[in-house]
Amino acid sequence: MTKYIKGKIVHGEGWARRLGYSTANMRKPSTRKMPLKHGVYAAWGRIGKEKKWRKAILIVGAPAFFQKKVKKLEIYFINFKGNLYGKQVTAKPVHFVRPMRKFTNTRERIAQIKKDLKAVKGVLLDE
Repeated sequence: MTKYIKGKIVHGEGWARRLGYSTANMRKPSTRKMPLKHGVYAAWGRIGKEKKWRKAILIVGAPAFFQKKVKKLEIYFINFKGNLYGKQVTAKPVHFVRPMRKFTNTRERIAQIKKDLKAVKGVLLDE
């Protein structure tokens, strides 16, 4: 699995925030191919030059629910509240949770996000 992915947090479309889960859109390095397949990952994430690694969900790929085709990179820091815009973030994916999939409605998507959170918390045991 990829060792680290770094990117600056940029504005996205805000759809995850409307669902109650504010993800941060990472600008991918333009000189490198994205080495991860589309899907949801358990990851450790770090904000700026923090020494502390935080539990996170890393999402790689186009959100099929919204008919998007462009491959995106988003991170959701579990139990984090704050403004990340313009900050550099480092993500360390450690476990592939599931592939991207299309949802038929918002309720189904939120139910899956809750399952993903539970799965990621199970993988990322406190160190």
